[in-house]
Amino acid sequence: AGDGAAPPAPPRSSPARPGGQLELIDRGFAEQRVEVAFWGPGPLHADAAALDLLAVVLGGGPTSRLFRRLRLKEDLVLSIFVDAAFEQDGCTVVVAASCRPGQAGAVVEAVADELERLCREGPTADELRRARTSVMADRLTERETVDGRANRLGWYQLHAGGPDGEEDYERQIAAVDPARARAVARAWLHPGRAQVGLLCPATDVALEPLQARWSAAGAAVDAAVPAAPPPGGARAAGPRADGVVRLPLACGARLVVEPHPGDGLVGVAVQGFGGSGAEPEGAAGLAEAWSELLLKGAGERDADAFARELEARMGGAHAWVSRSAMGLQLSVPPAELDAGLGLLADLLRAPRFDADELERARSDLRATRDLVADDPEDLAWELCWSGLYPNHAWGRPQGGTLTGISRITRGGLRGWHKARICGANLVIGVAGDVDPAEVQASLDRALAGMAPGAPTRPSPPAEPGPPRRRRARVPRADAAAQIVLGLPGPGVGQPGATELRVVEALLAGATGAGGRLFQALREDRGLAYEVGAAAERGFGAGAFFLHIATDPGRVREARRGLRAELERLRREPVGAAELERVRRGLVDGAALGLQRAVSRAEQAAGCELWHGDGRRWRDRLRLPLEVGAEQILEVARHRLDPARAVEVTVGPAGAW
Repeated sequence: AGDGAAPPAPPRSSPARPGGQLELIDRGFAEQRVEVAFWGPGPLHADAAALDLLAVVLGGGPTSRLFRRLRLKEDLVLSIFVDAAFEQDGCTVVVAASCRPGQAGAVVEAVADELERLCREGPTADELRRARTSVMADRLTERETVDGRANRLGWYQLHAGGPDGEEDYERQIAAVDPARARAVARAWLHPGRAQVGLLCPATDVALEPLQARWSAAGAAVDAAVPAAPPPGGARAAGPRADGVVRLPLACGARLVVEPHPGDGLVGVAVQGFGGSGAEPEGAAGLAEAWSELLLKGAGERDADAFARELEARMGGAHAWVSRSAMGLQLSVPPAELDAGLGLLADLLRAPRFDADELERARSDLRATRDLVADDPEDLAWELCWSGLYPNHAWGRPQGGTLTGISRITRGGLRGWHKARICGANLVIGVAGDVDPAEVQASLDRALAGMAPGAPTRPSPPAEPGPPRRRRARVPRADAAAQIVLGLPGPGVGQPGATELRVVEALLAGATGAGGRLFQALREDRGLAYEVGAAAERGFGAGAFFLHIATDPGRVREARRGLRAELERLRREPVGAAELERVRRGLVDGAALGLQRAVSRAEQAAGCELWHGDGRRWRDRLRLPLEVGAEQILEVARHRLDPARAVEVTVGPAGAW
């Protein structure tokens, strides 16, 4: 390979050069996929670090070759990524794409093109620099958490004989230059070593021409002559201070800062009221489109330039919407905070909402609608929401309707953004190795010129009475039947909200496993493939759900089982030991989620937005400890009355 050593022989299942082996599976699934897999070297092999970087260059995020071509330029896929998974004696490098309908063949051809180009020419010095930045940013993120650090130490102990292996590996990452990367690509990512799988209708592709294209790519790599130039890189640390503080910003937004000396990353969370519940009636899906498009460029930078700049700062960002709120997250190293806040401010003050990006987002939302219609579980949840709140935006699909999606315009997005992204409607939480006064000054500079505007408050749905239609049944020829039982619930901060969090944990388990439903309906009676409970809280209202996936022949029994567990909560006080275990599990589980700086920033911002004082967010996480058995009994009797429930069953018609 790159250091002159020949790679080990591939396993017998790997095809001989120059042509990879293609296999098509046609099973009638709505989702169409392409996966391309390579067998590679183990973690101690001299080529491992270069292969890690090549995976990022090829398909690691929005600046990678495959994402830019197949998603941004040609719009052939809904998603695409490349992963290099290292085990004791080898690794697998997998290209995985979720294709737009009818495009699987074009995706295979494009992947063949890009593999051929990577093996013939290698990555550029700039691509390697960005890949190094991405790999190191991932490592910083992993080091934020106790389990992340423990996993890395354990992994290097197992695979490299001791924790020093991590430093050695990072030195190897820094040393990879374009010439070596090209040699490693040619040795391990040669098209002739690939296994190619297509999951799509057989009528969509002609395998023989695709096989010929793949073989031609391998032959072209074998005929190529080497070429290459070299790399670069750098990073630093940041300031610190102590004490959680609230500070005003000149634009009218509120700032909450929690310094945490020694953190490798700073988390920033922007939140404001809005969300899908505040969409115009005729444009269902507008909020979801906003969250999809916000990061697709700002000011002078288009989507590609913005992604490159964020990546260069070792940053990550994410936009989101719920039924009542909307927000934006940012993570950057302390040394990049000022530049990162400048990027964040550009998104808030001058998002582009470019026409081509909007058309792609509309196409994605329509494709998601098709997938929901094909998924019985998603369909059951949607119908349950619409049964609970039929006359309110909460009853519409959160991802929009086909009619609403078609009506989303750039003007509508800009108006939506301007009305909600203004100083008076925003709170900003910051957590990490920072000085609060410096954060305040940096944000005041970055947000200069933002209009104060006015705070917005969503219009919550009225408390519904008994549903007009208590049961909905949707016939589907699926292997499992899905039942969702929904009840109206309290909103954030309303009486009963904390108690229902404890009820949710009693039924579903406090840390993602166990709970009464799992024990009674899956373990004891074998009724459930999956079972759980969920409480969702919004502005002024909420909902509480029970869900079970069961054998179609046992739907009636499963339905009775769900309702019996509700009745048990309404009739019998919870035992002291069970209640203590669940309360403690809720609080301890919340603490585990706070190891990342951006999670603490989100908690501070959310507490400021919803409760008026972000400094008390840690106190609020401990509220479940104050909930007693009598309070649970009272809330269950008041809130979990089966007569107020909407029940949706999706499955084979004979199931009911």
